Amino acid sequence: MKKSVSCLFAVSIIFLFSSCAVPFKVQAPVHAVKETRNQAVLQAIQTAGKDGDWLVVRNYHQTDNMVSALRNAPFSHAAILDLSKQVVVESNSKGVHVTPLADFVGGAHRLMLVSPKWATEASRKTALETAYGHIGKKYDYLGLVGINMSDRYYCSELAVAVYKPYIDRNEEFSHPIAPDQLYFYGKILYDSGAI
Repeated sequence: MKKSVSCLFAVSIIFLFSSCAVPFKVQAPVHAVKETRNQAVLQAIQTAGKDGDWLVVRNYHQTDNMVSALRNAPFSHAAILDLSKQVVVESNSKGVHVTPLADFVGGAHRLMLVSPKWATEASRKTALETAYGHIGKKYDYLGLVGINMSDRYYCSELAVAVYKPYIDRNEEFSHPIAPDQLYFYGKILYDSGAI
């Protein structure tokens, strides 16, 4: 009797966690569906977005699948929007660099547009200038486990760091700051939902 109760309990726990978990791997949809959806997402960004906003995504890459699964989170990456130039400034294994907005959207399974709570006309401009000033800096691998390396950035660390002059000193952040936590520090303007 004890053995069957223990087995039933174990199966219940496995079912509970697996039913609440985000998908481990997401697959890109067929080309026609993806193109239509990408156009709709780009249009939403054009309409609601501003320079200095954050784009928080779940991408199709293996590393994004791993990040999402390990954190049981719907998002795996973040970037800073430069709407006027139609690009994003992001940090990944290549380091801090610029990616065309259409390419960034094309790699996303889900995208959320967030206006940082510190964003004003002046701070947005400064944040973008700061982001561009970090181009070429290396990726902060140790930052992913809470050991931040100076002058290196992982994606969501960069997103918050560019607003540092506007952040109250007493404001607390988790270490590491995960992409799925960024909406706590801003207002969600748009969420594409998952495909």
